[in-house]
Amino acid sequence: MTDKPSYSELQKKIKVLEQELAGHRSIEKLLWEKQDQLFKVLDSLEAVVYVADMQSYEIIFANLYTEELFGHITGKTCWKVLQSGMTGPCPFCTNNRLVTPEGRPKDTILWEMQKSNDRWYSIRDRAIDWFDGRVVHLQIAVDISDRKEAEAALQASEEKFRTVADFTYDWEYWINELGNFNYISPSCERITGYSAREFEENPALLLDIIHPDDKQNFSRHLDEELQSSKVCHLNFRVITRTGEERWISHYCQQVHGNNKKFLGRRASNRDITEQKKAEEIIKLNEMRLEALLTLYEMQDLPIRELCEFVLEASLPLTGSAIGFMGFLNDTESQMTIHSWSKSVMAECKIHEKPIVFNIVEAGVWGEAVRKRCPVIINDYNASPLQKGVPEGHVDIARFMAVPLFDKEKVVAVSAVGNKREDYGEKDVKQLQLLIEGMWQILKRKQTE
Repeated sequence: MTDKPSYSELQKKIKVLEQELAGHRSIEKLLWEKQDQLFKVLDSLEAVVYVADMQSYEIIFANLYTEELFGHITGKTCWKVLQSGMTGPCPFCTNNRLVTPEGRPKDTILWEMQKSNDRWYSIRDRAIDWFDGRVVHLQIAVDISDRKEAEAALQASEEKFRTVADFTYDWEYWINELGNFNYISPSCERITGYSAREFEENPALLLDIIHPDDKQNFSRHLDEELQSSKVCHLNFRVITRTGEERWISHYCQQVHGNNKKFLGRRASNRDITEQKKAEEIIKLNEMRLEALLTLYEMQDLPIRELCEFVLEASLPLTGSAIGFMGFLNDTESQMTIHSWSKSVMAECKIHEKPIVFNIVEAGVWGEAVRKRCPVIINDYNASPLQKGVPEGHVDIARFMAVPLFDKEKVVAVSAVGNKREDYGEKDVKQLQLLIEGMWQILKRKQTE
């Protein structure tokens, strides 16, 4: 018969049991704290996160993000609430791939799927030991629809630019380290008038067609490019086979092979002639508006000073070197010169400059009154309208005269000359708008 423990021994055993119980409670508290921390972390994720029993498919945890999408699904069967139209476990379920034959967790499985709502998800499946000792299925699914759309857009963009590279509209070329063309696109002929074969047979043709005023900048650009690994840019002009001037936006960079061997230069040339023309028109419009604003502020000055200002403003607007402005009498039979440009005054050697001209005897500028329309002569010496100039007169190469109308009467003529290139309709328009603005100010002065 076993001796009964003494009272003191019972007290010691009770104390040990109390300590063990306290330890178990402490461990249990720690486990609950860790579980709570885990759930808080999972709830903070903007992803579908749930834990399911691998045998019954019962969801035993779903984070807040998941329940916002699907409602309260804890305790329900995963394939019934997370998928639509399923009559049993999902055919793509990874349960049997997440554990070893012994039932222990294996590595994470990463995969992607597109759901019936067309949303794409990047999915991470893993078997984990749950708090109650079960091995469960943890799935984290991140919505990657935006990424998929971006990838599709990128793929479409790559295909588009591959097509552009193969059928480029711009003038593309690759010059090797020896200065010869490895490739030049057929579009070079559209821009320059010279074929790809001509460039290949004569690489120096590229430099030959550079506008004389731009050759120095282009040569400096080539020197800088050889010293730089960055993309280099330059705008320059070329003279086409037909003598036309075209603006080129040129981008180039060094080409290197896999072994970093220098393989030459890759360049892309875009014809920006129309853009340059548009920029020039905008610039001229701004200059004209600024001149009209200044003229408005000068309206209290004498008419001669106003005319001189307008005449000087008309020269840069039309790219001219010389000019004059005169007003007609009421019968349109005579014109009185009100102002000569400063350049005329400096260059002309005629001491007694006439200021009154009879229209019937006037030369080319008189045509603007007689024909009542602008007159443009881009080859003065060859024009049948010119009557020559007196000795000491400024030489004239190109000429443009624009009449100013008040209703149906010609009241003035503004004439300019010696533009470096041909005059055109845009020059007529700029000069017309400027002198019409001047005339409105002069009319207001007359009524005051």
